[in-house]
Amino acid sequence: MTNCGTASPTRWIGPATVRQWVEWAGLAGVVIAAAALVWFREEFSNAQLVVSWMALVALLLFLLRAGWVRLFGPVLFYDLVRNARRARTYLTRCGYLLLLLFFLVTVVGPKFPSYRGGAARAIGQSSREMARLAEEFFATFMGVQFCLAVFLTPAYVAGAITEEKERKTLEFLLATDLDSREIVLGKLAARVGYLTLLLLTGLPVLSAVQLLGGVEPSFIFAGFAATALTVASLSGMSILASVYTNRSRNAILLTYLLAILYCGLCVLVFLAMRSRIFRDYGSFLGSGPTFDEFVIPFLDGNPIFALGRVFDEDPGQLQSRLASVLLHYAIFHSFVALSTITLAVWRLRPLVLRESAVSKAKLKQRAGNREVSDPPMIWKETHFGGGTGLRLGNLLVVGLGVILSFAPVPYLAQASNRSTDFFREVEMARDFNVYVRIVGTLVAGMSLLAVAVRGSIAIRLERDKDTLDALLTSPLTTREILFGKWVGCLREMRWPAVWLGAIYLIGMVTGGLSPFAVPLLAAAIAVYAGTLAVVGLWFSAVCKTTVRAIVATVSATLGLSVGHWLLWLCCIPLGAGGGSGRGLVDIAIMQVGITPPLVVGGVLPFSADQLRQIGPELGGREEVRELALATVVGTAAWIVLGLIWWTLLLDRFLRDTNRSDTTYPEKRVRRPFQDPASDAASP
Repeated sequence: MTNCGTASPTRWIGPATVRQWVEWAGLAGVVIAAAALVWFREEFSNAQLVVSWMALVALLLFLLRAGWVRLFGPVLFYDLVRNARRARTYLTRCGYLLLLLFFLVTVVGPKFPSYRGGAARAIGQSSREMARLAEEFFATFMGVQFCLAVFLTPAYVAGAITEEKERKTLEFLLATDLDSREIVLGKLAARVGYLTLLLLTGLPVLSAVQLLGGVEPSFIFAGFAATALTVASLSGMSILASVYTNRSRNAILLTYLLAILYCGLCVLVFLAMRSRIFRDYGSFLGSGPTFDEFVIPFLDGNPIFALGRVFDEDPGQLQSRLASVLLHYAIFHSFVALSTITLAVWRLRPLVLRESAVSKAKLKQRAGNREVSDPPMIWKETHFGGGTGLRLGNLLVVGLGVILSFAPVPYLAQASNRSTDFFREVEMARDFNVYVRIVGTLVAGMSLLAVAVRGSIAIRLERDKDTLDALLTSPLTTREILFGKWVGCLREMRWPAVWLGAIYLIGMVTGGLSPFAVPLLAAAIAVYAGTLAVVGLWFSAVCKTTVRAIVATVSATLGLSVGHWLLWLCCIPLGAGGGSGRGLVDIAIMQVGITPPLVVGGVLPFSADQLRQIGPELGGREEVRELALATVVGTAAWIVLGLIWWTLLLDRFLRDTNRSDTTYPEKRVRRPFQDPASDAASP
């Protein structure tokens, strides 16, 4: 026996170490069994595979229940109880259910078969139309559920660790006997569990498909499996971004950016597959694998490419092709989820220790000897406003995005060189006009979203750092405080403006973009950025947490940008019954004018050739004139919306802070330093 008060030479076999070895052995056994089931899946029947996976899950649950494996710890149960007691949990589920019912009415309602023309004809027509409607509704249901999962997963999960950092409570969690695995997996499981319950709310709506004739069970299983795998991989990327960043805003934007970069990389890989060099890649290796065999599993992780492979080939092999694509999809997303979650667990404590040691030195370095300029609030937002704060890894991701955005330029230039001299200039202008419309719209959309999210944390950041009281007790007026915050939000556009300027410059040089379109695009983007910054500031002022403000801001941004098209769907049944349908066309044109993606990517980026074609006939081209008028009216509507929202923001902030918007005439009188004795002696 050893003395408890002294260090034991056999400390390495203590209870904590034995427990860790048992945990690692149990986890390793489960992982090895799962890998064996995947590797030897051809040796078992479907029933045997189902029973084996159920037994493996039961074994994992038994290990968790017995305490031999601790994956989550008390963090999971604390977050589950806290989220379940919030009223917005039930409001969100009700809103999602109403959204699905809305799509059921708008998609199935106008196409519901009528029973005019005889009972026999109606029965035959009804059975065929019912089957088609069941497929259309199931596709719509899965599309809405998948898009909602992609949109909400980063918003809910990316703030798991950054919330603790912003509240200054992560150090207390790390000081307990909780492992990094229990903290990360507990936070992750609680957020994913909440999102899973939200998505399962739509099951009663999906059951209505059985009334329309039913859907193939394999499609239902594949749809839900693909959604679950996508949620798992996005959750892994979100929790990793939450570990590597300091703020929820940065983590959410980084996750969205990683997903967009993967989609862009898939496009480049697909173009490489169509190239003659890579198509003959197998000849360089003899009997080795070809280039397609390397990249097809990578492309199958993209849902768009996966759907294309499932439905664009022989319908007779649909079931087998669906199983093959789903297997590739599962392998890719499972690998992404496991690797990102493991990296997040491994890097949690080292990153937190490094951040606490570097933060003060970094703040001092940023302050330097800069003199406070006038107006001071704008100076504060310029130097200490909480910008993107991108680190080396984040900068590499952004740099990869910039490279991918310019990667199609050599390909388009080479494609145009294959044409004759007569058509080369015309084809180059046409191809680069499409490039400017697509890539420019993506960059502008991400930049505007960054401006809105920057506004959603502007006021919440002052509350979290306990510096809002210092601002309110200063001689600054409320308008100056909010205006400084608004200018700080617009500063997020400075580097994206350079990025967009380079894209538009390429378009002008190649003839794909008219020089007259550039100032119009800049003015429209500036209007949208100013309005969305006010929207973000509003939610930052009214929401109680940073994550709630970010989620509300992103939802409002999407609703203002493209959400009004859902309301237009309600008008389609009214005009589908008869008439010329001119009213629906007018509504659609007005909708285009107030939709930023369509204005920035469809109406304004016209080429010089397109301008010459419509120039002499502008007065006679009715549709061109209507689109131009709708764009002007829509941009003016965004300006009016921003001014109204600014008035509401100012009034709400004054009421919440119990402050009057008073101007102090003596507030910025700067006097040179004088000795107090000489100052008292002066008359």
